[in-house]
Amino acid sequence: MGLSKRVKKTFIAIGTLIVALPLGAWTIASLTPSIARQALPSAATDVQEYYSDDGFHGDFVRCLQAQMPRSEIPKFASRLGLTERYNLSKDSKLPLSFSFENAPSWWQPPDKFDGAYFKYNPHENRFYVATYQNGQVYFLASAW
Repeated sequence: MGLSKRVKKTFIAIGTLIVALPLGAWTIASLTPSIARQALPSAATDVQEYYSDDGFHGDFVRCLQAQMPRSEIPKFASRLGLTERYNLSKDSKLPLSFSFENAPSWWQPPDKFDGAYFKYNPHENRFYVATYQNGQVYFLASAW
């Protein structure tokens, strides 16, 4: 005995939603500027951004690099909620890193974190860091 037409239509509708909702969310997310890009001052130029995620576990990496005046860094960090300043003697054991697998070729951040603005959440295994060098701001957000 087969399924009724109503049950078949319900299954088709549910299947369509299962496919359409993530696709719609992905489309909206890809068309909306990231929070990091939105936090940049209007004086920022040469903005480059990269994003990658694993799609299922919440692991992601986002990096952004842009030219901007040094005087704008505190405001940029504040807009992103980065209130802590990195101190090598106090924070050296934190799992902060600017390097990640398959980084784009343009991503050439500084090697040191001293003075960088950051936020680290050990309960969520994620960090956010922004620093400045040679006229460039470097922002990295990562979760694992």
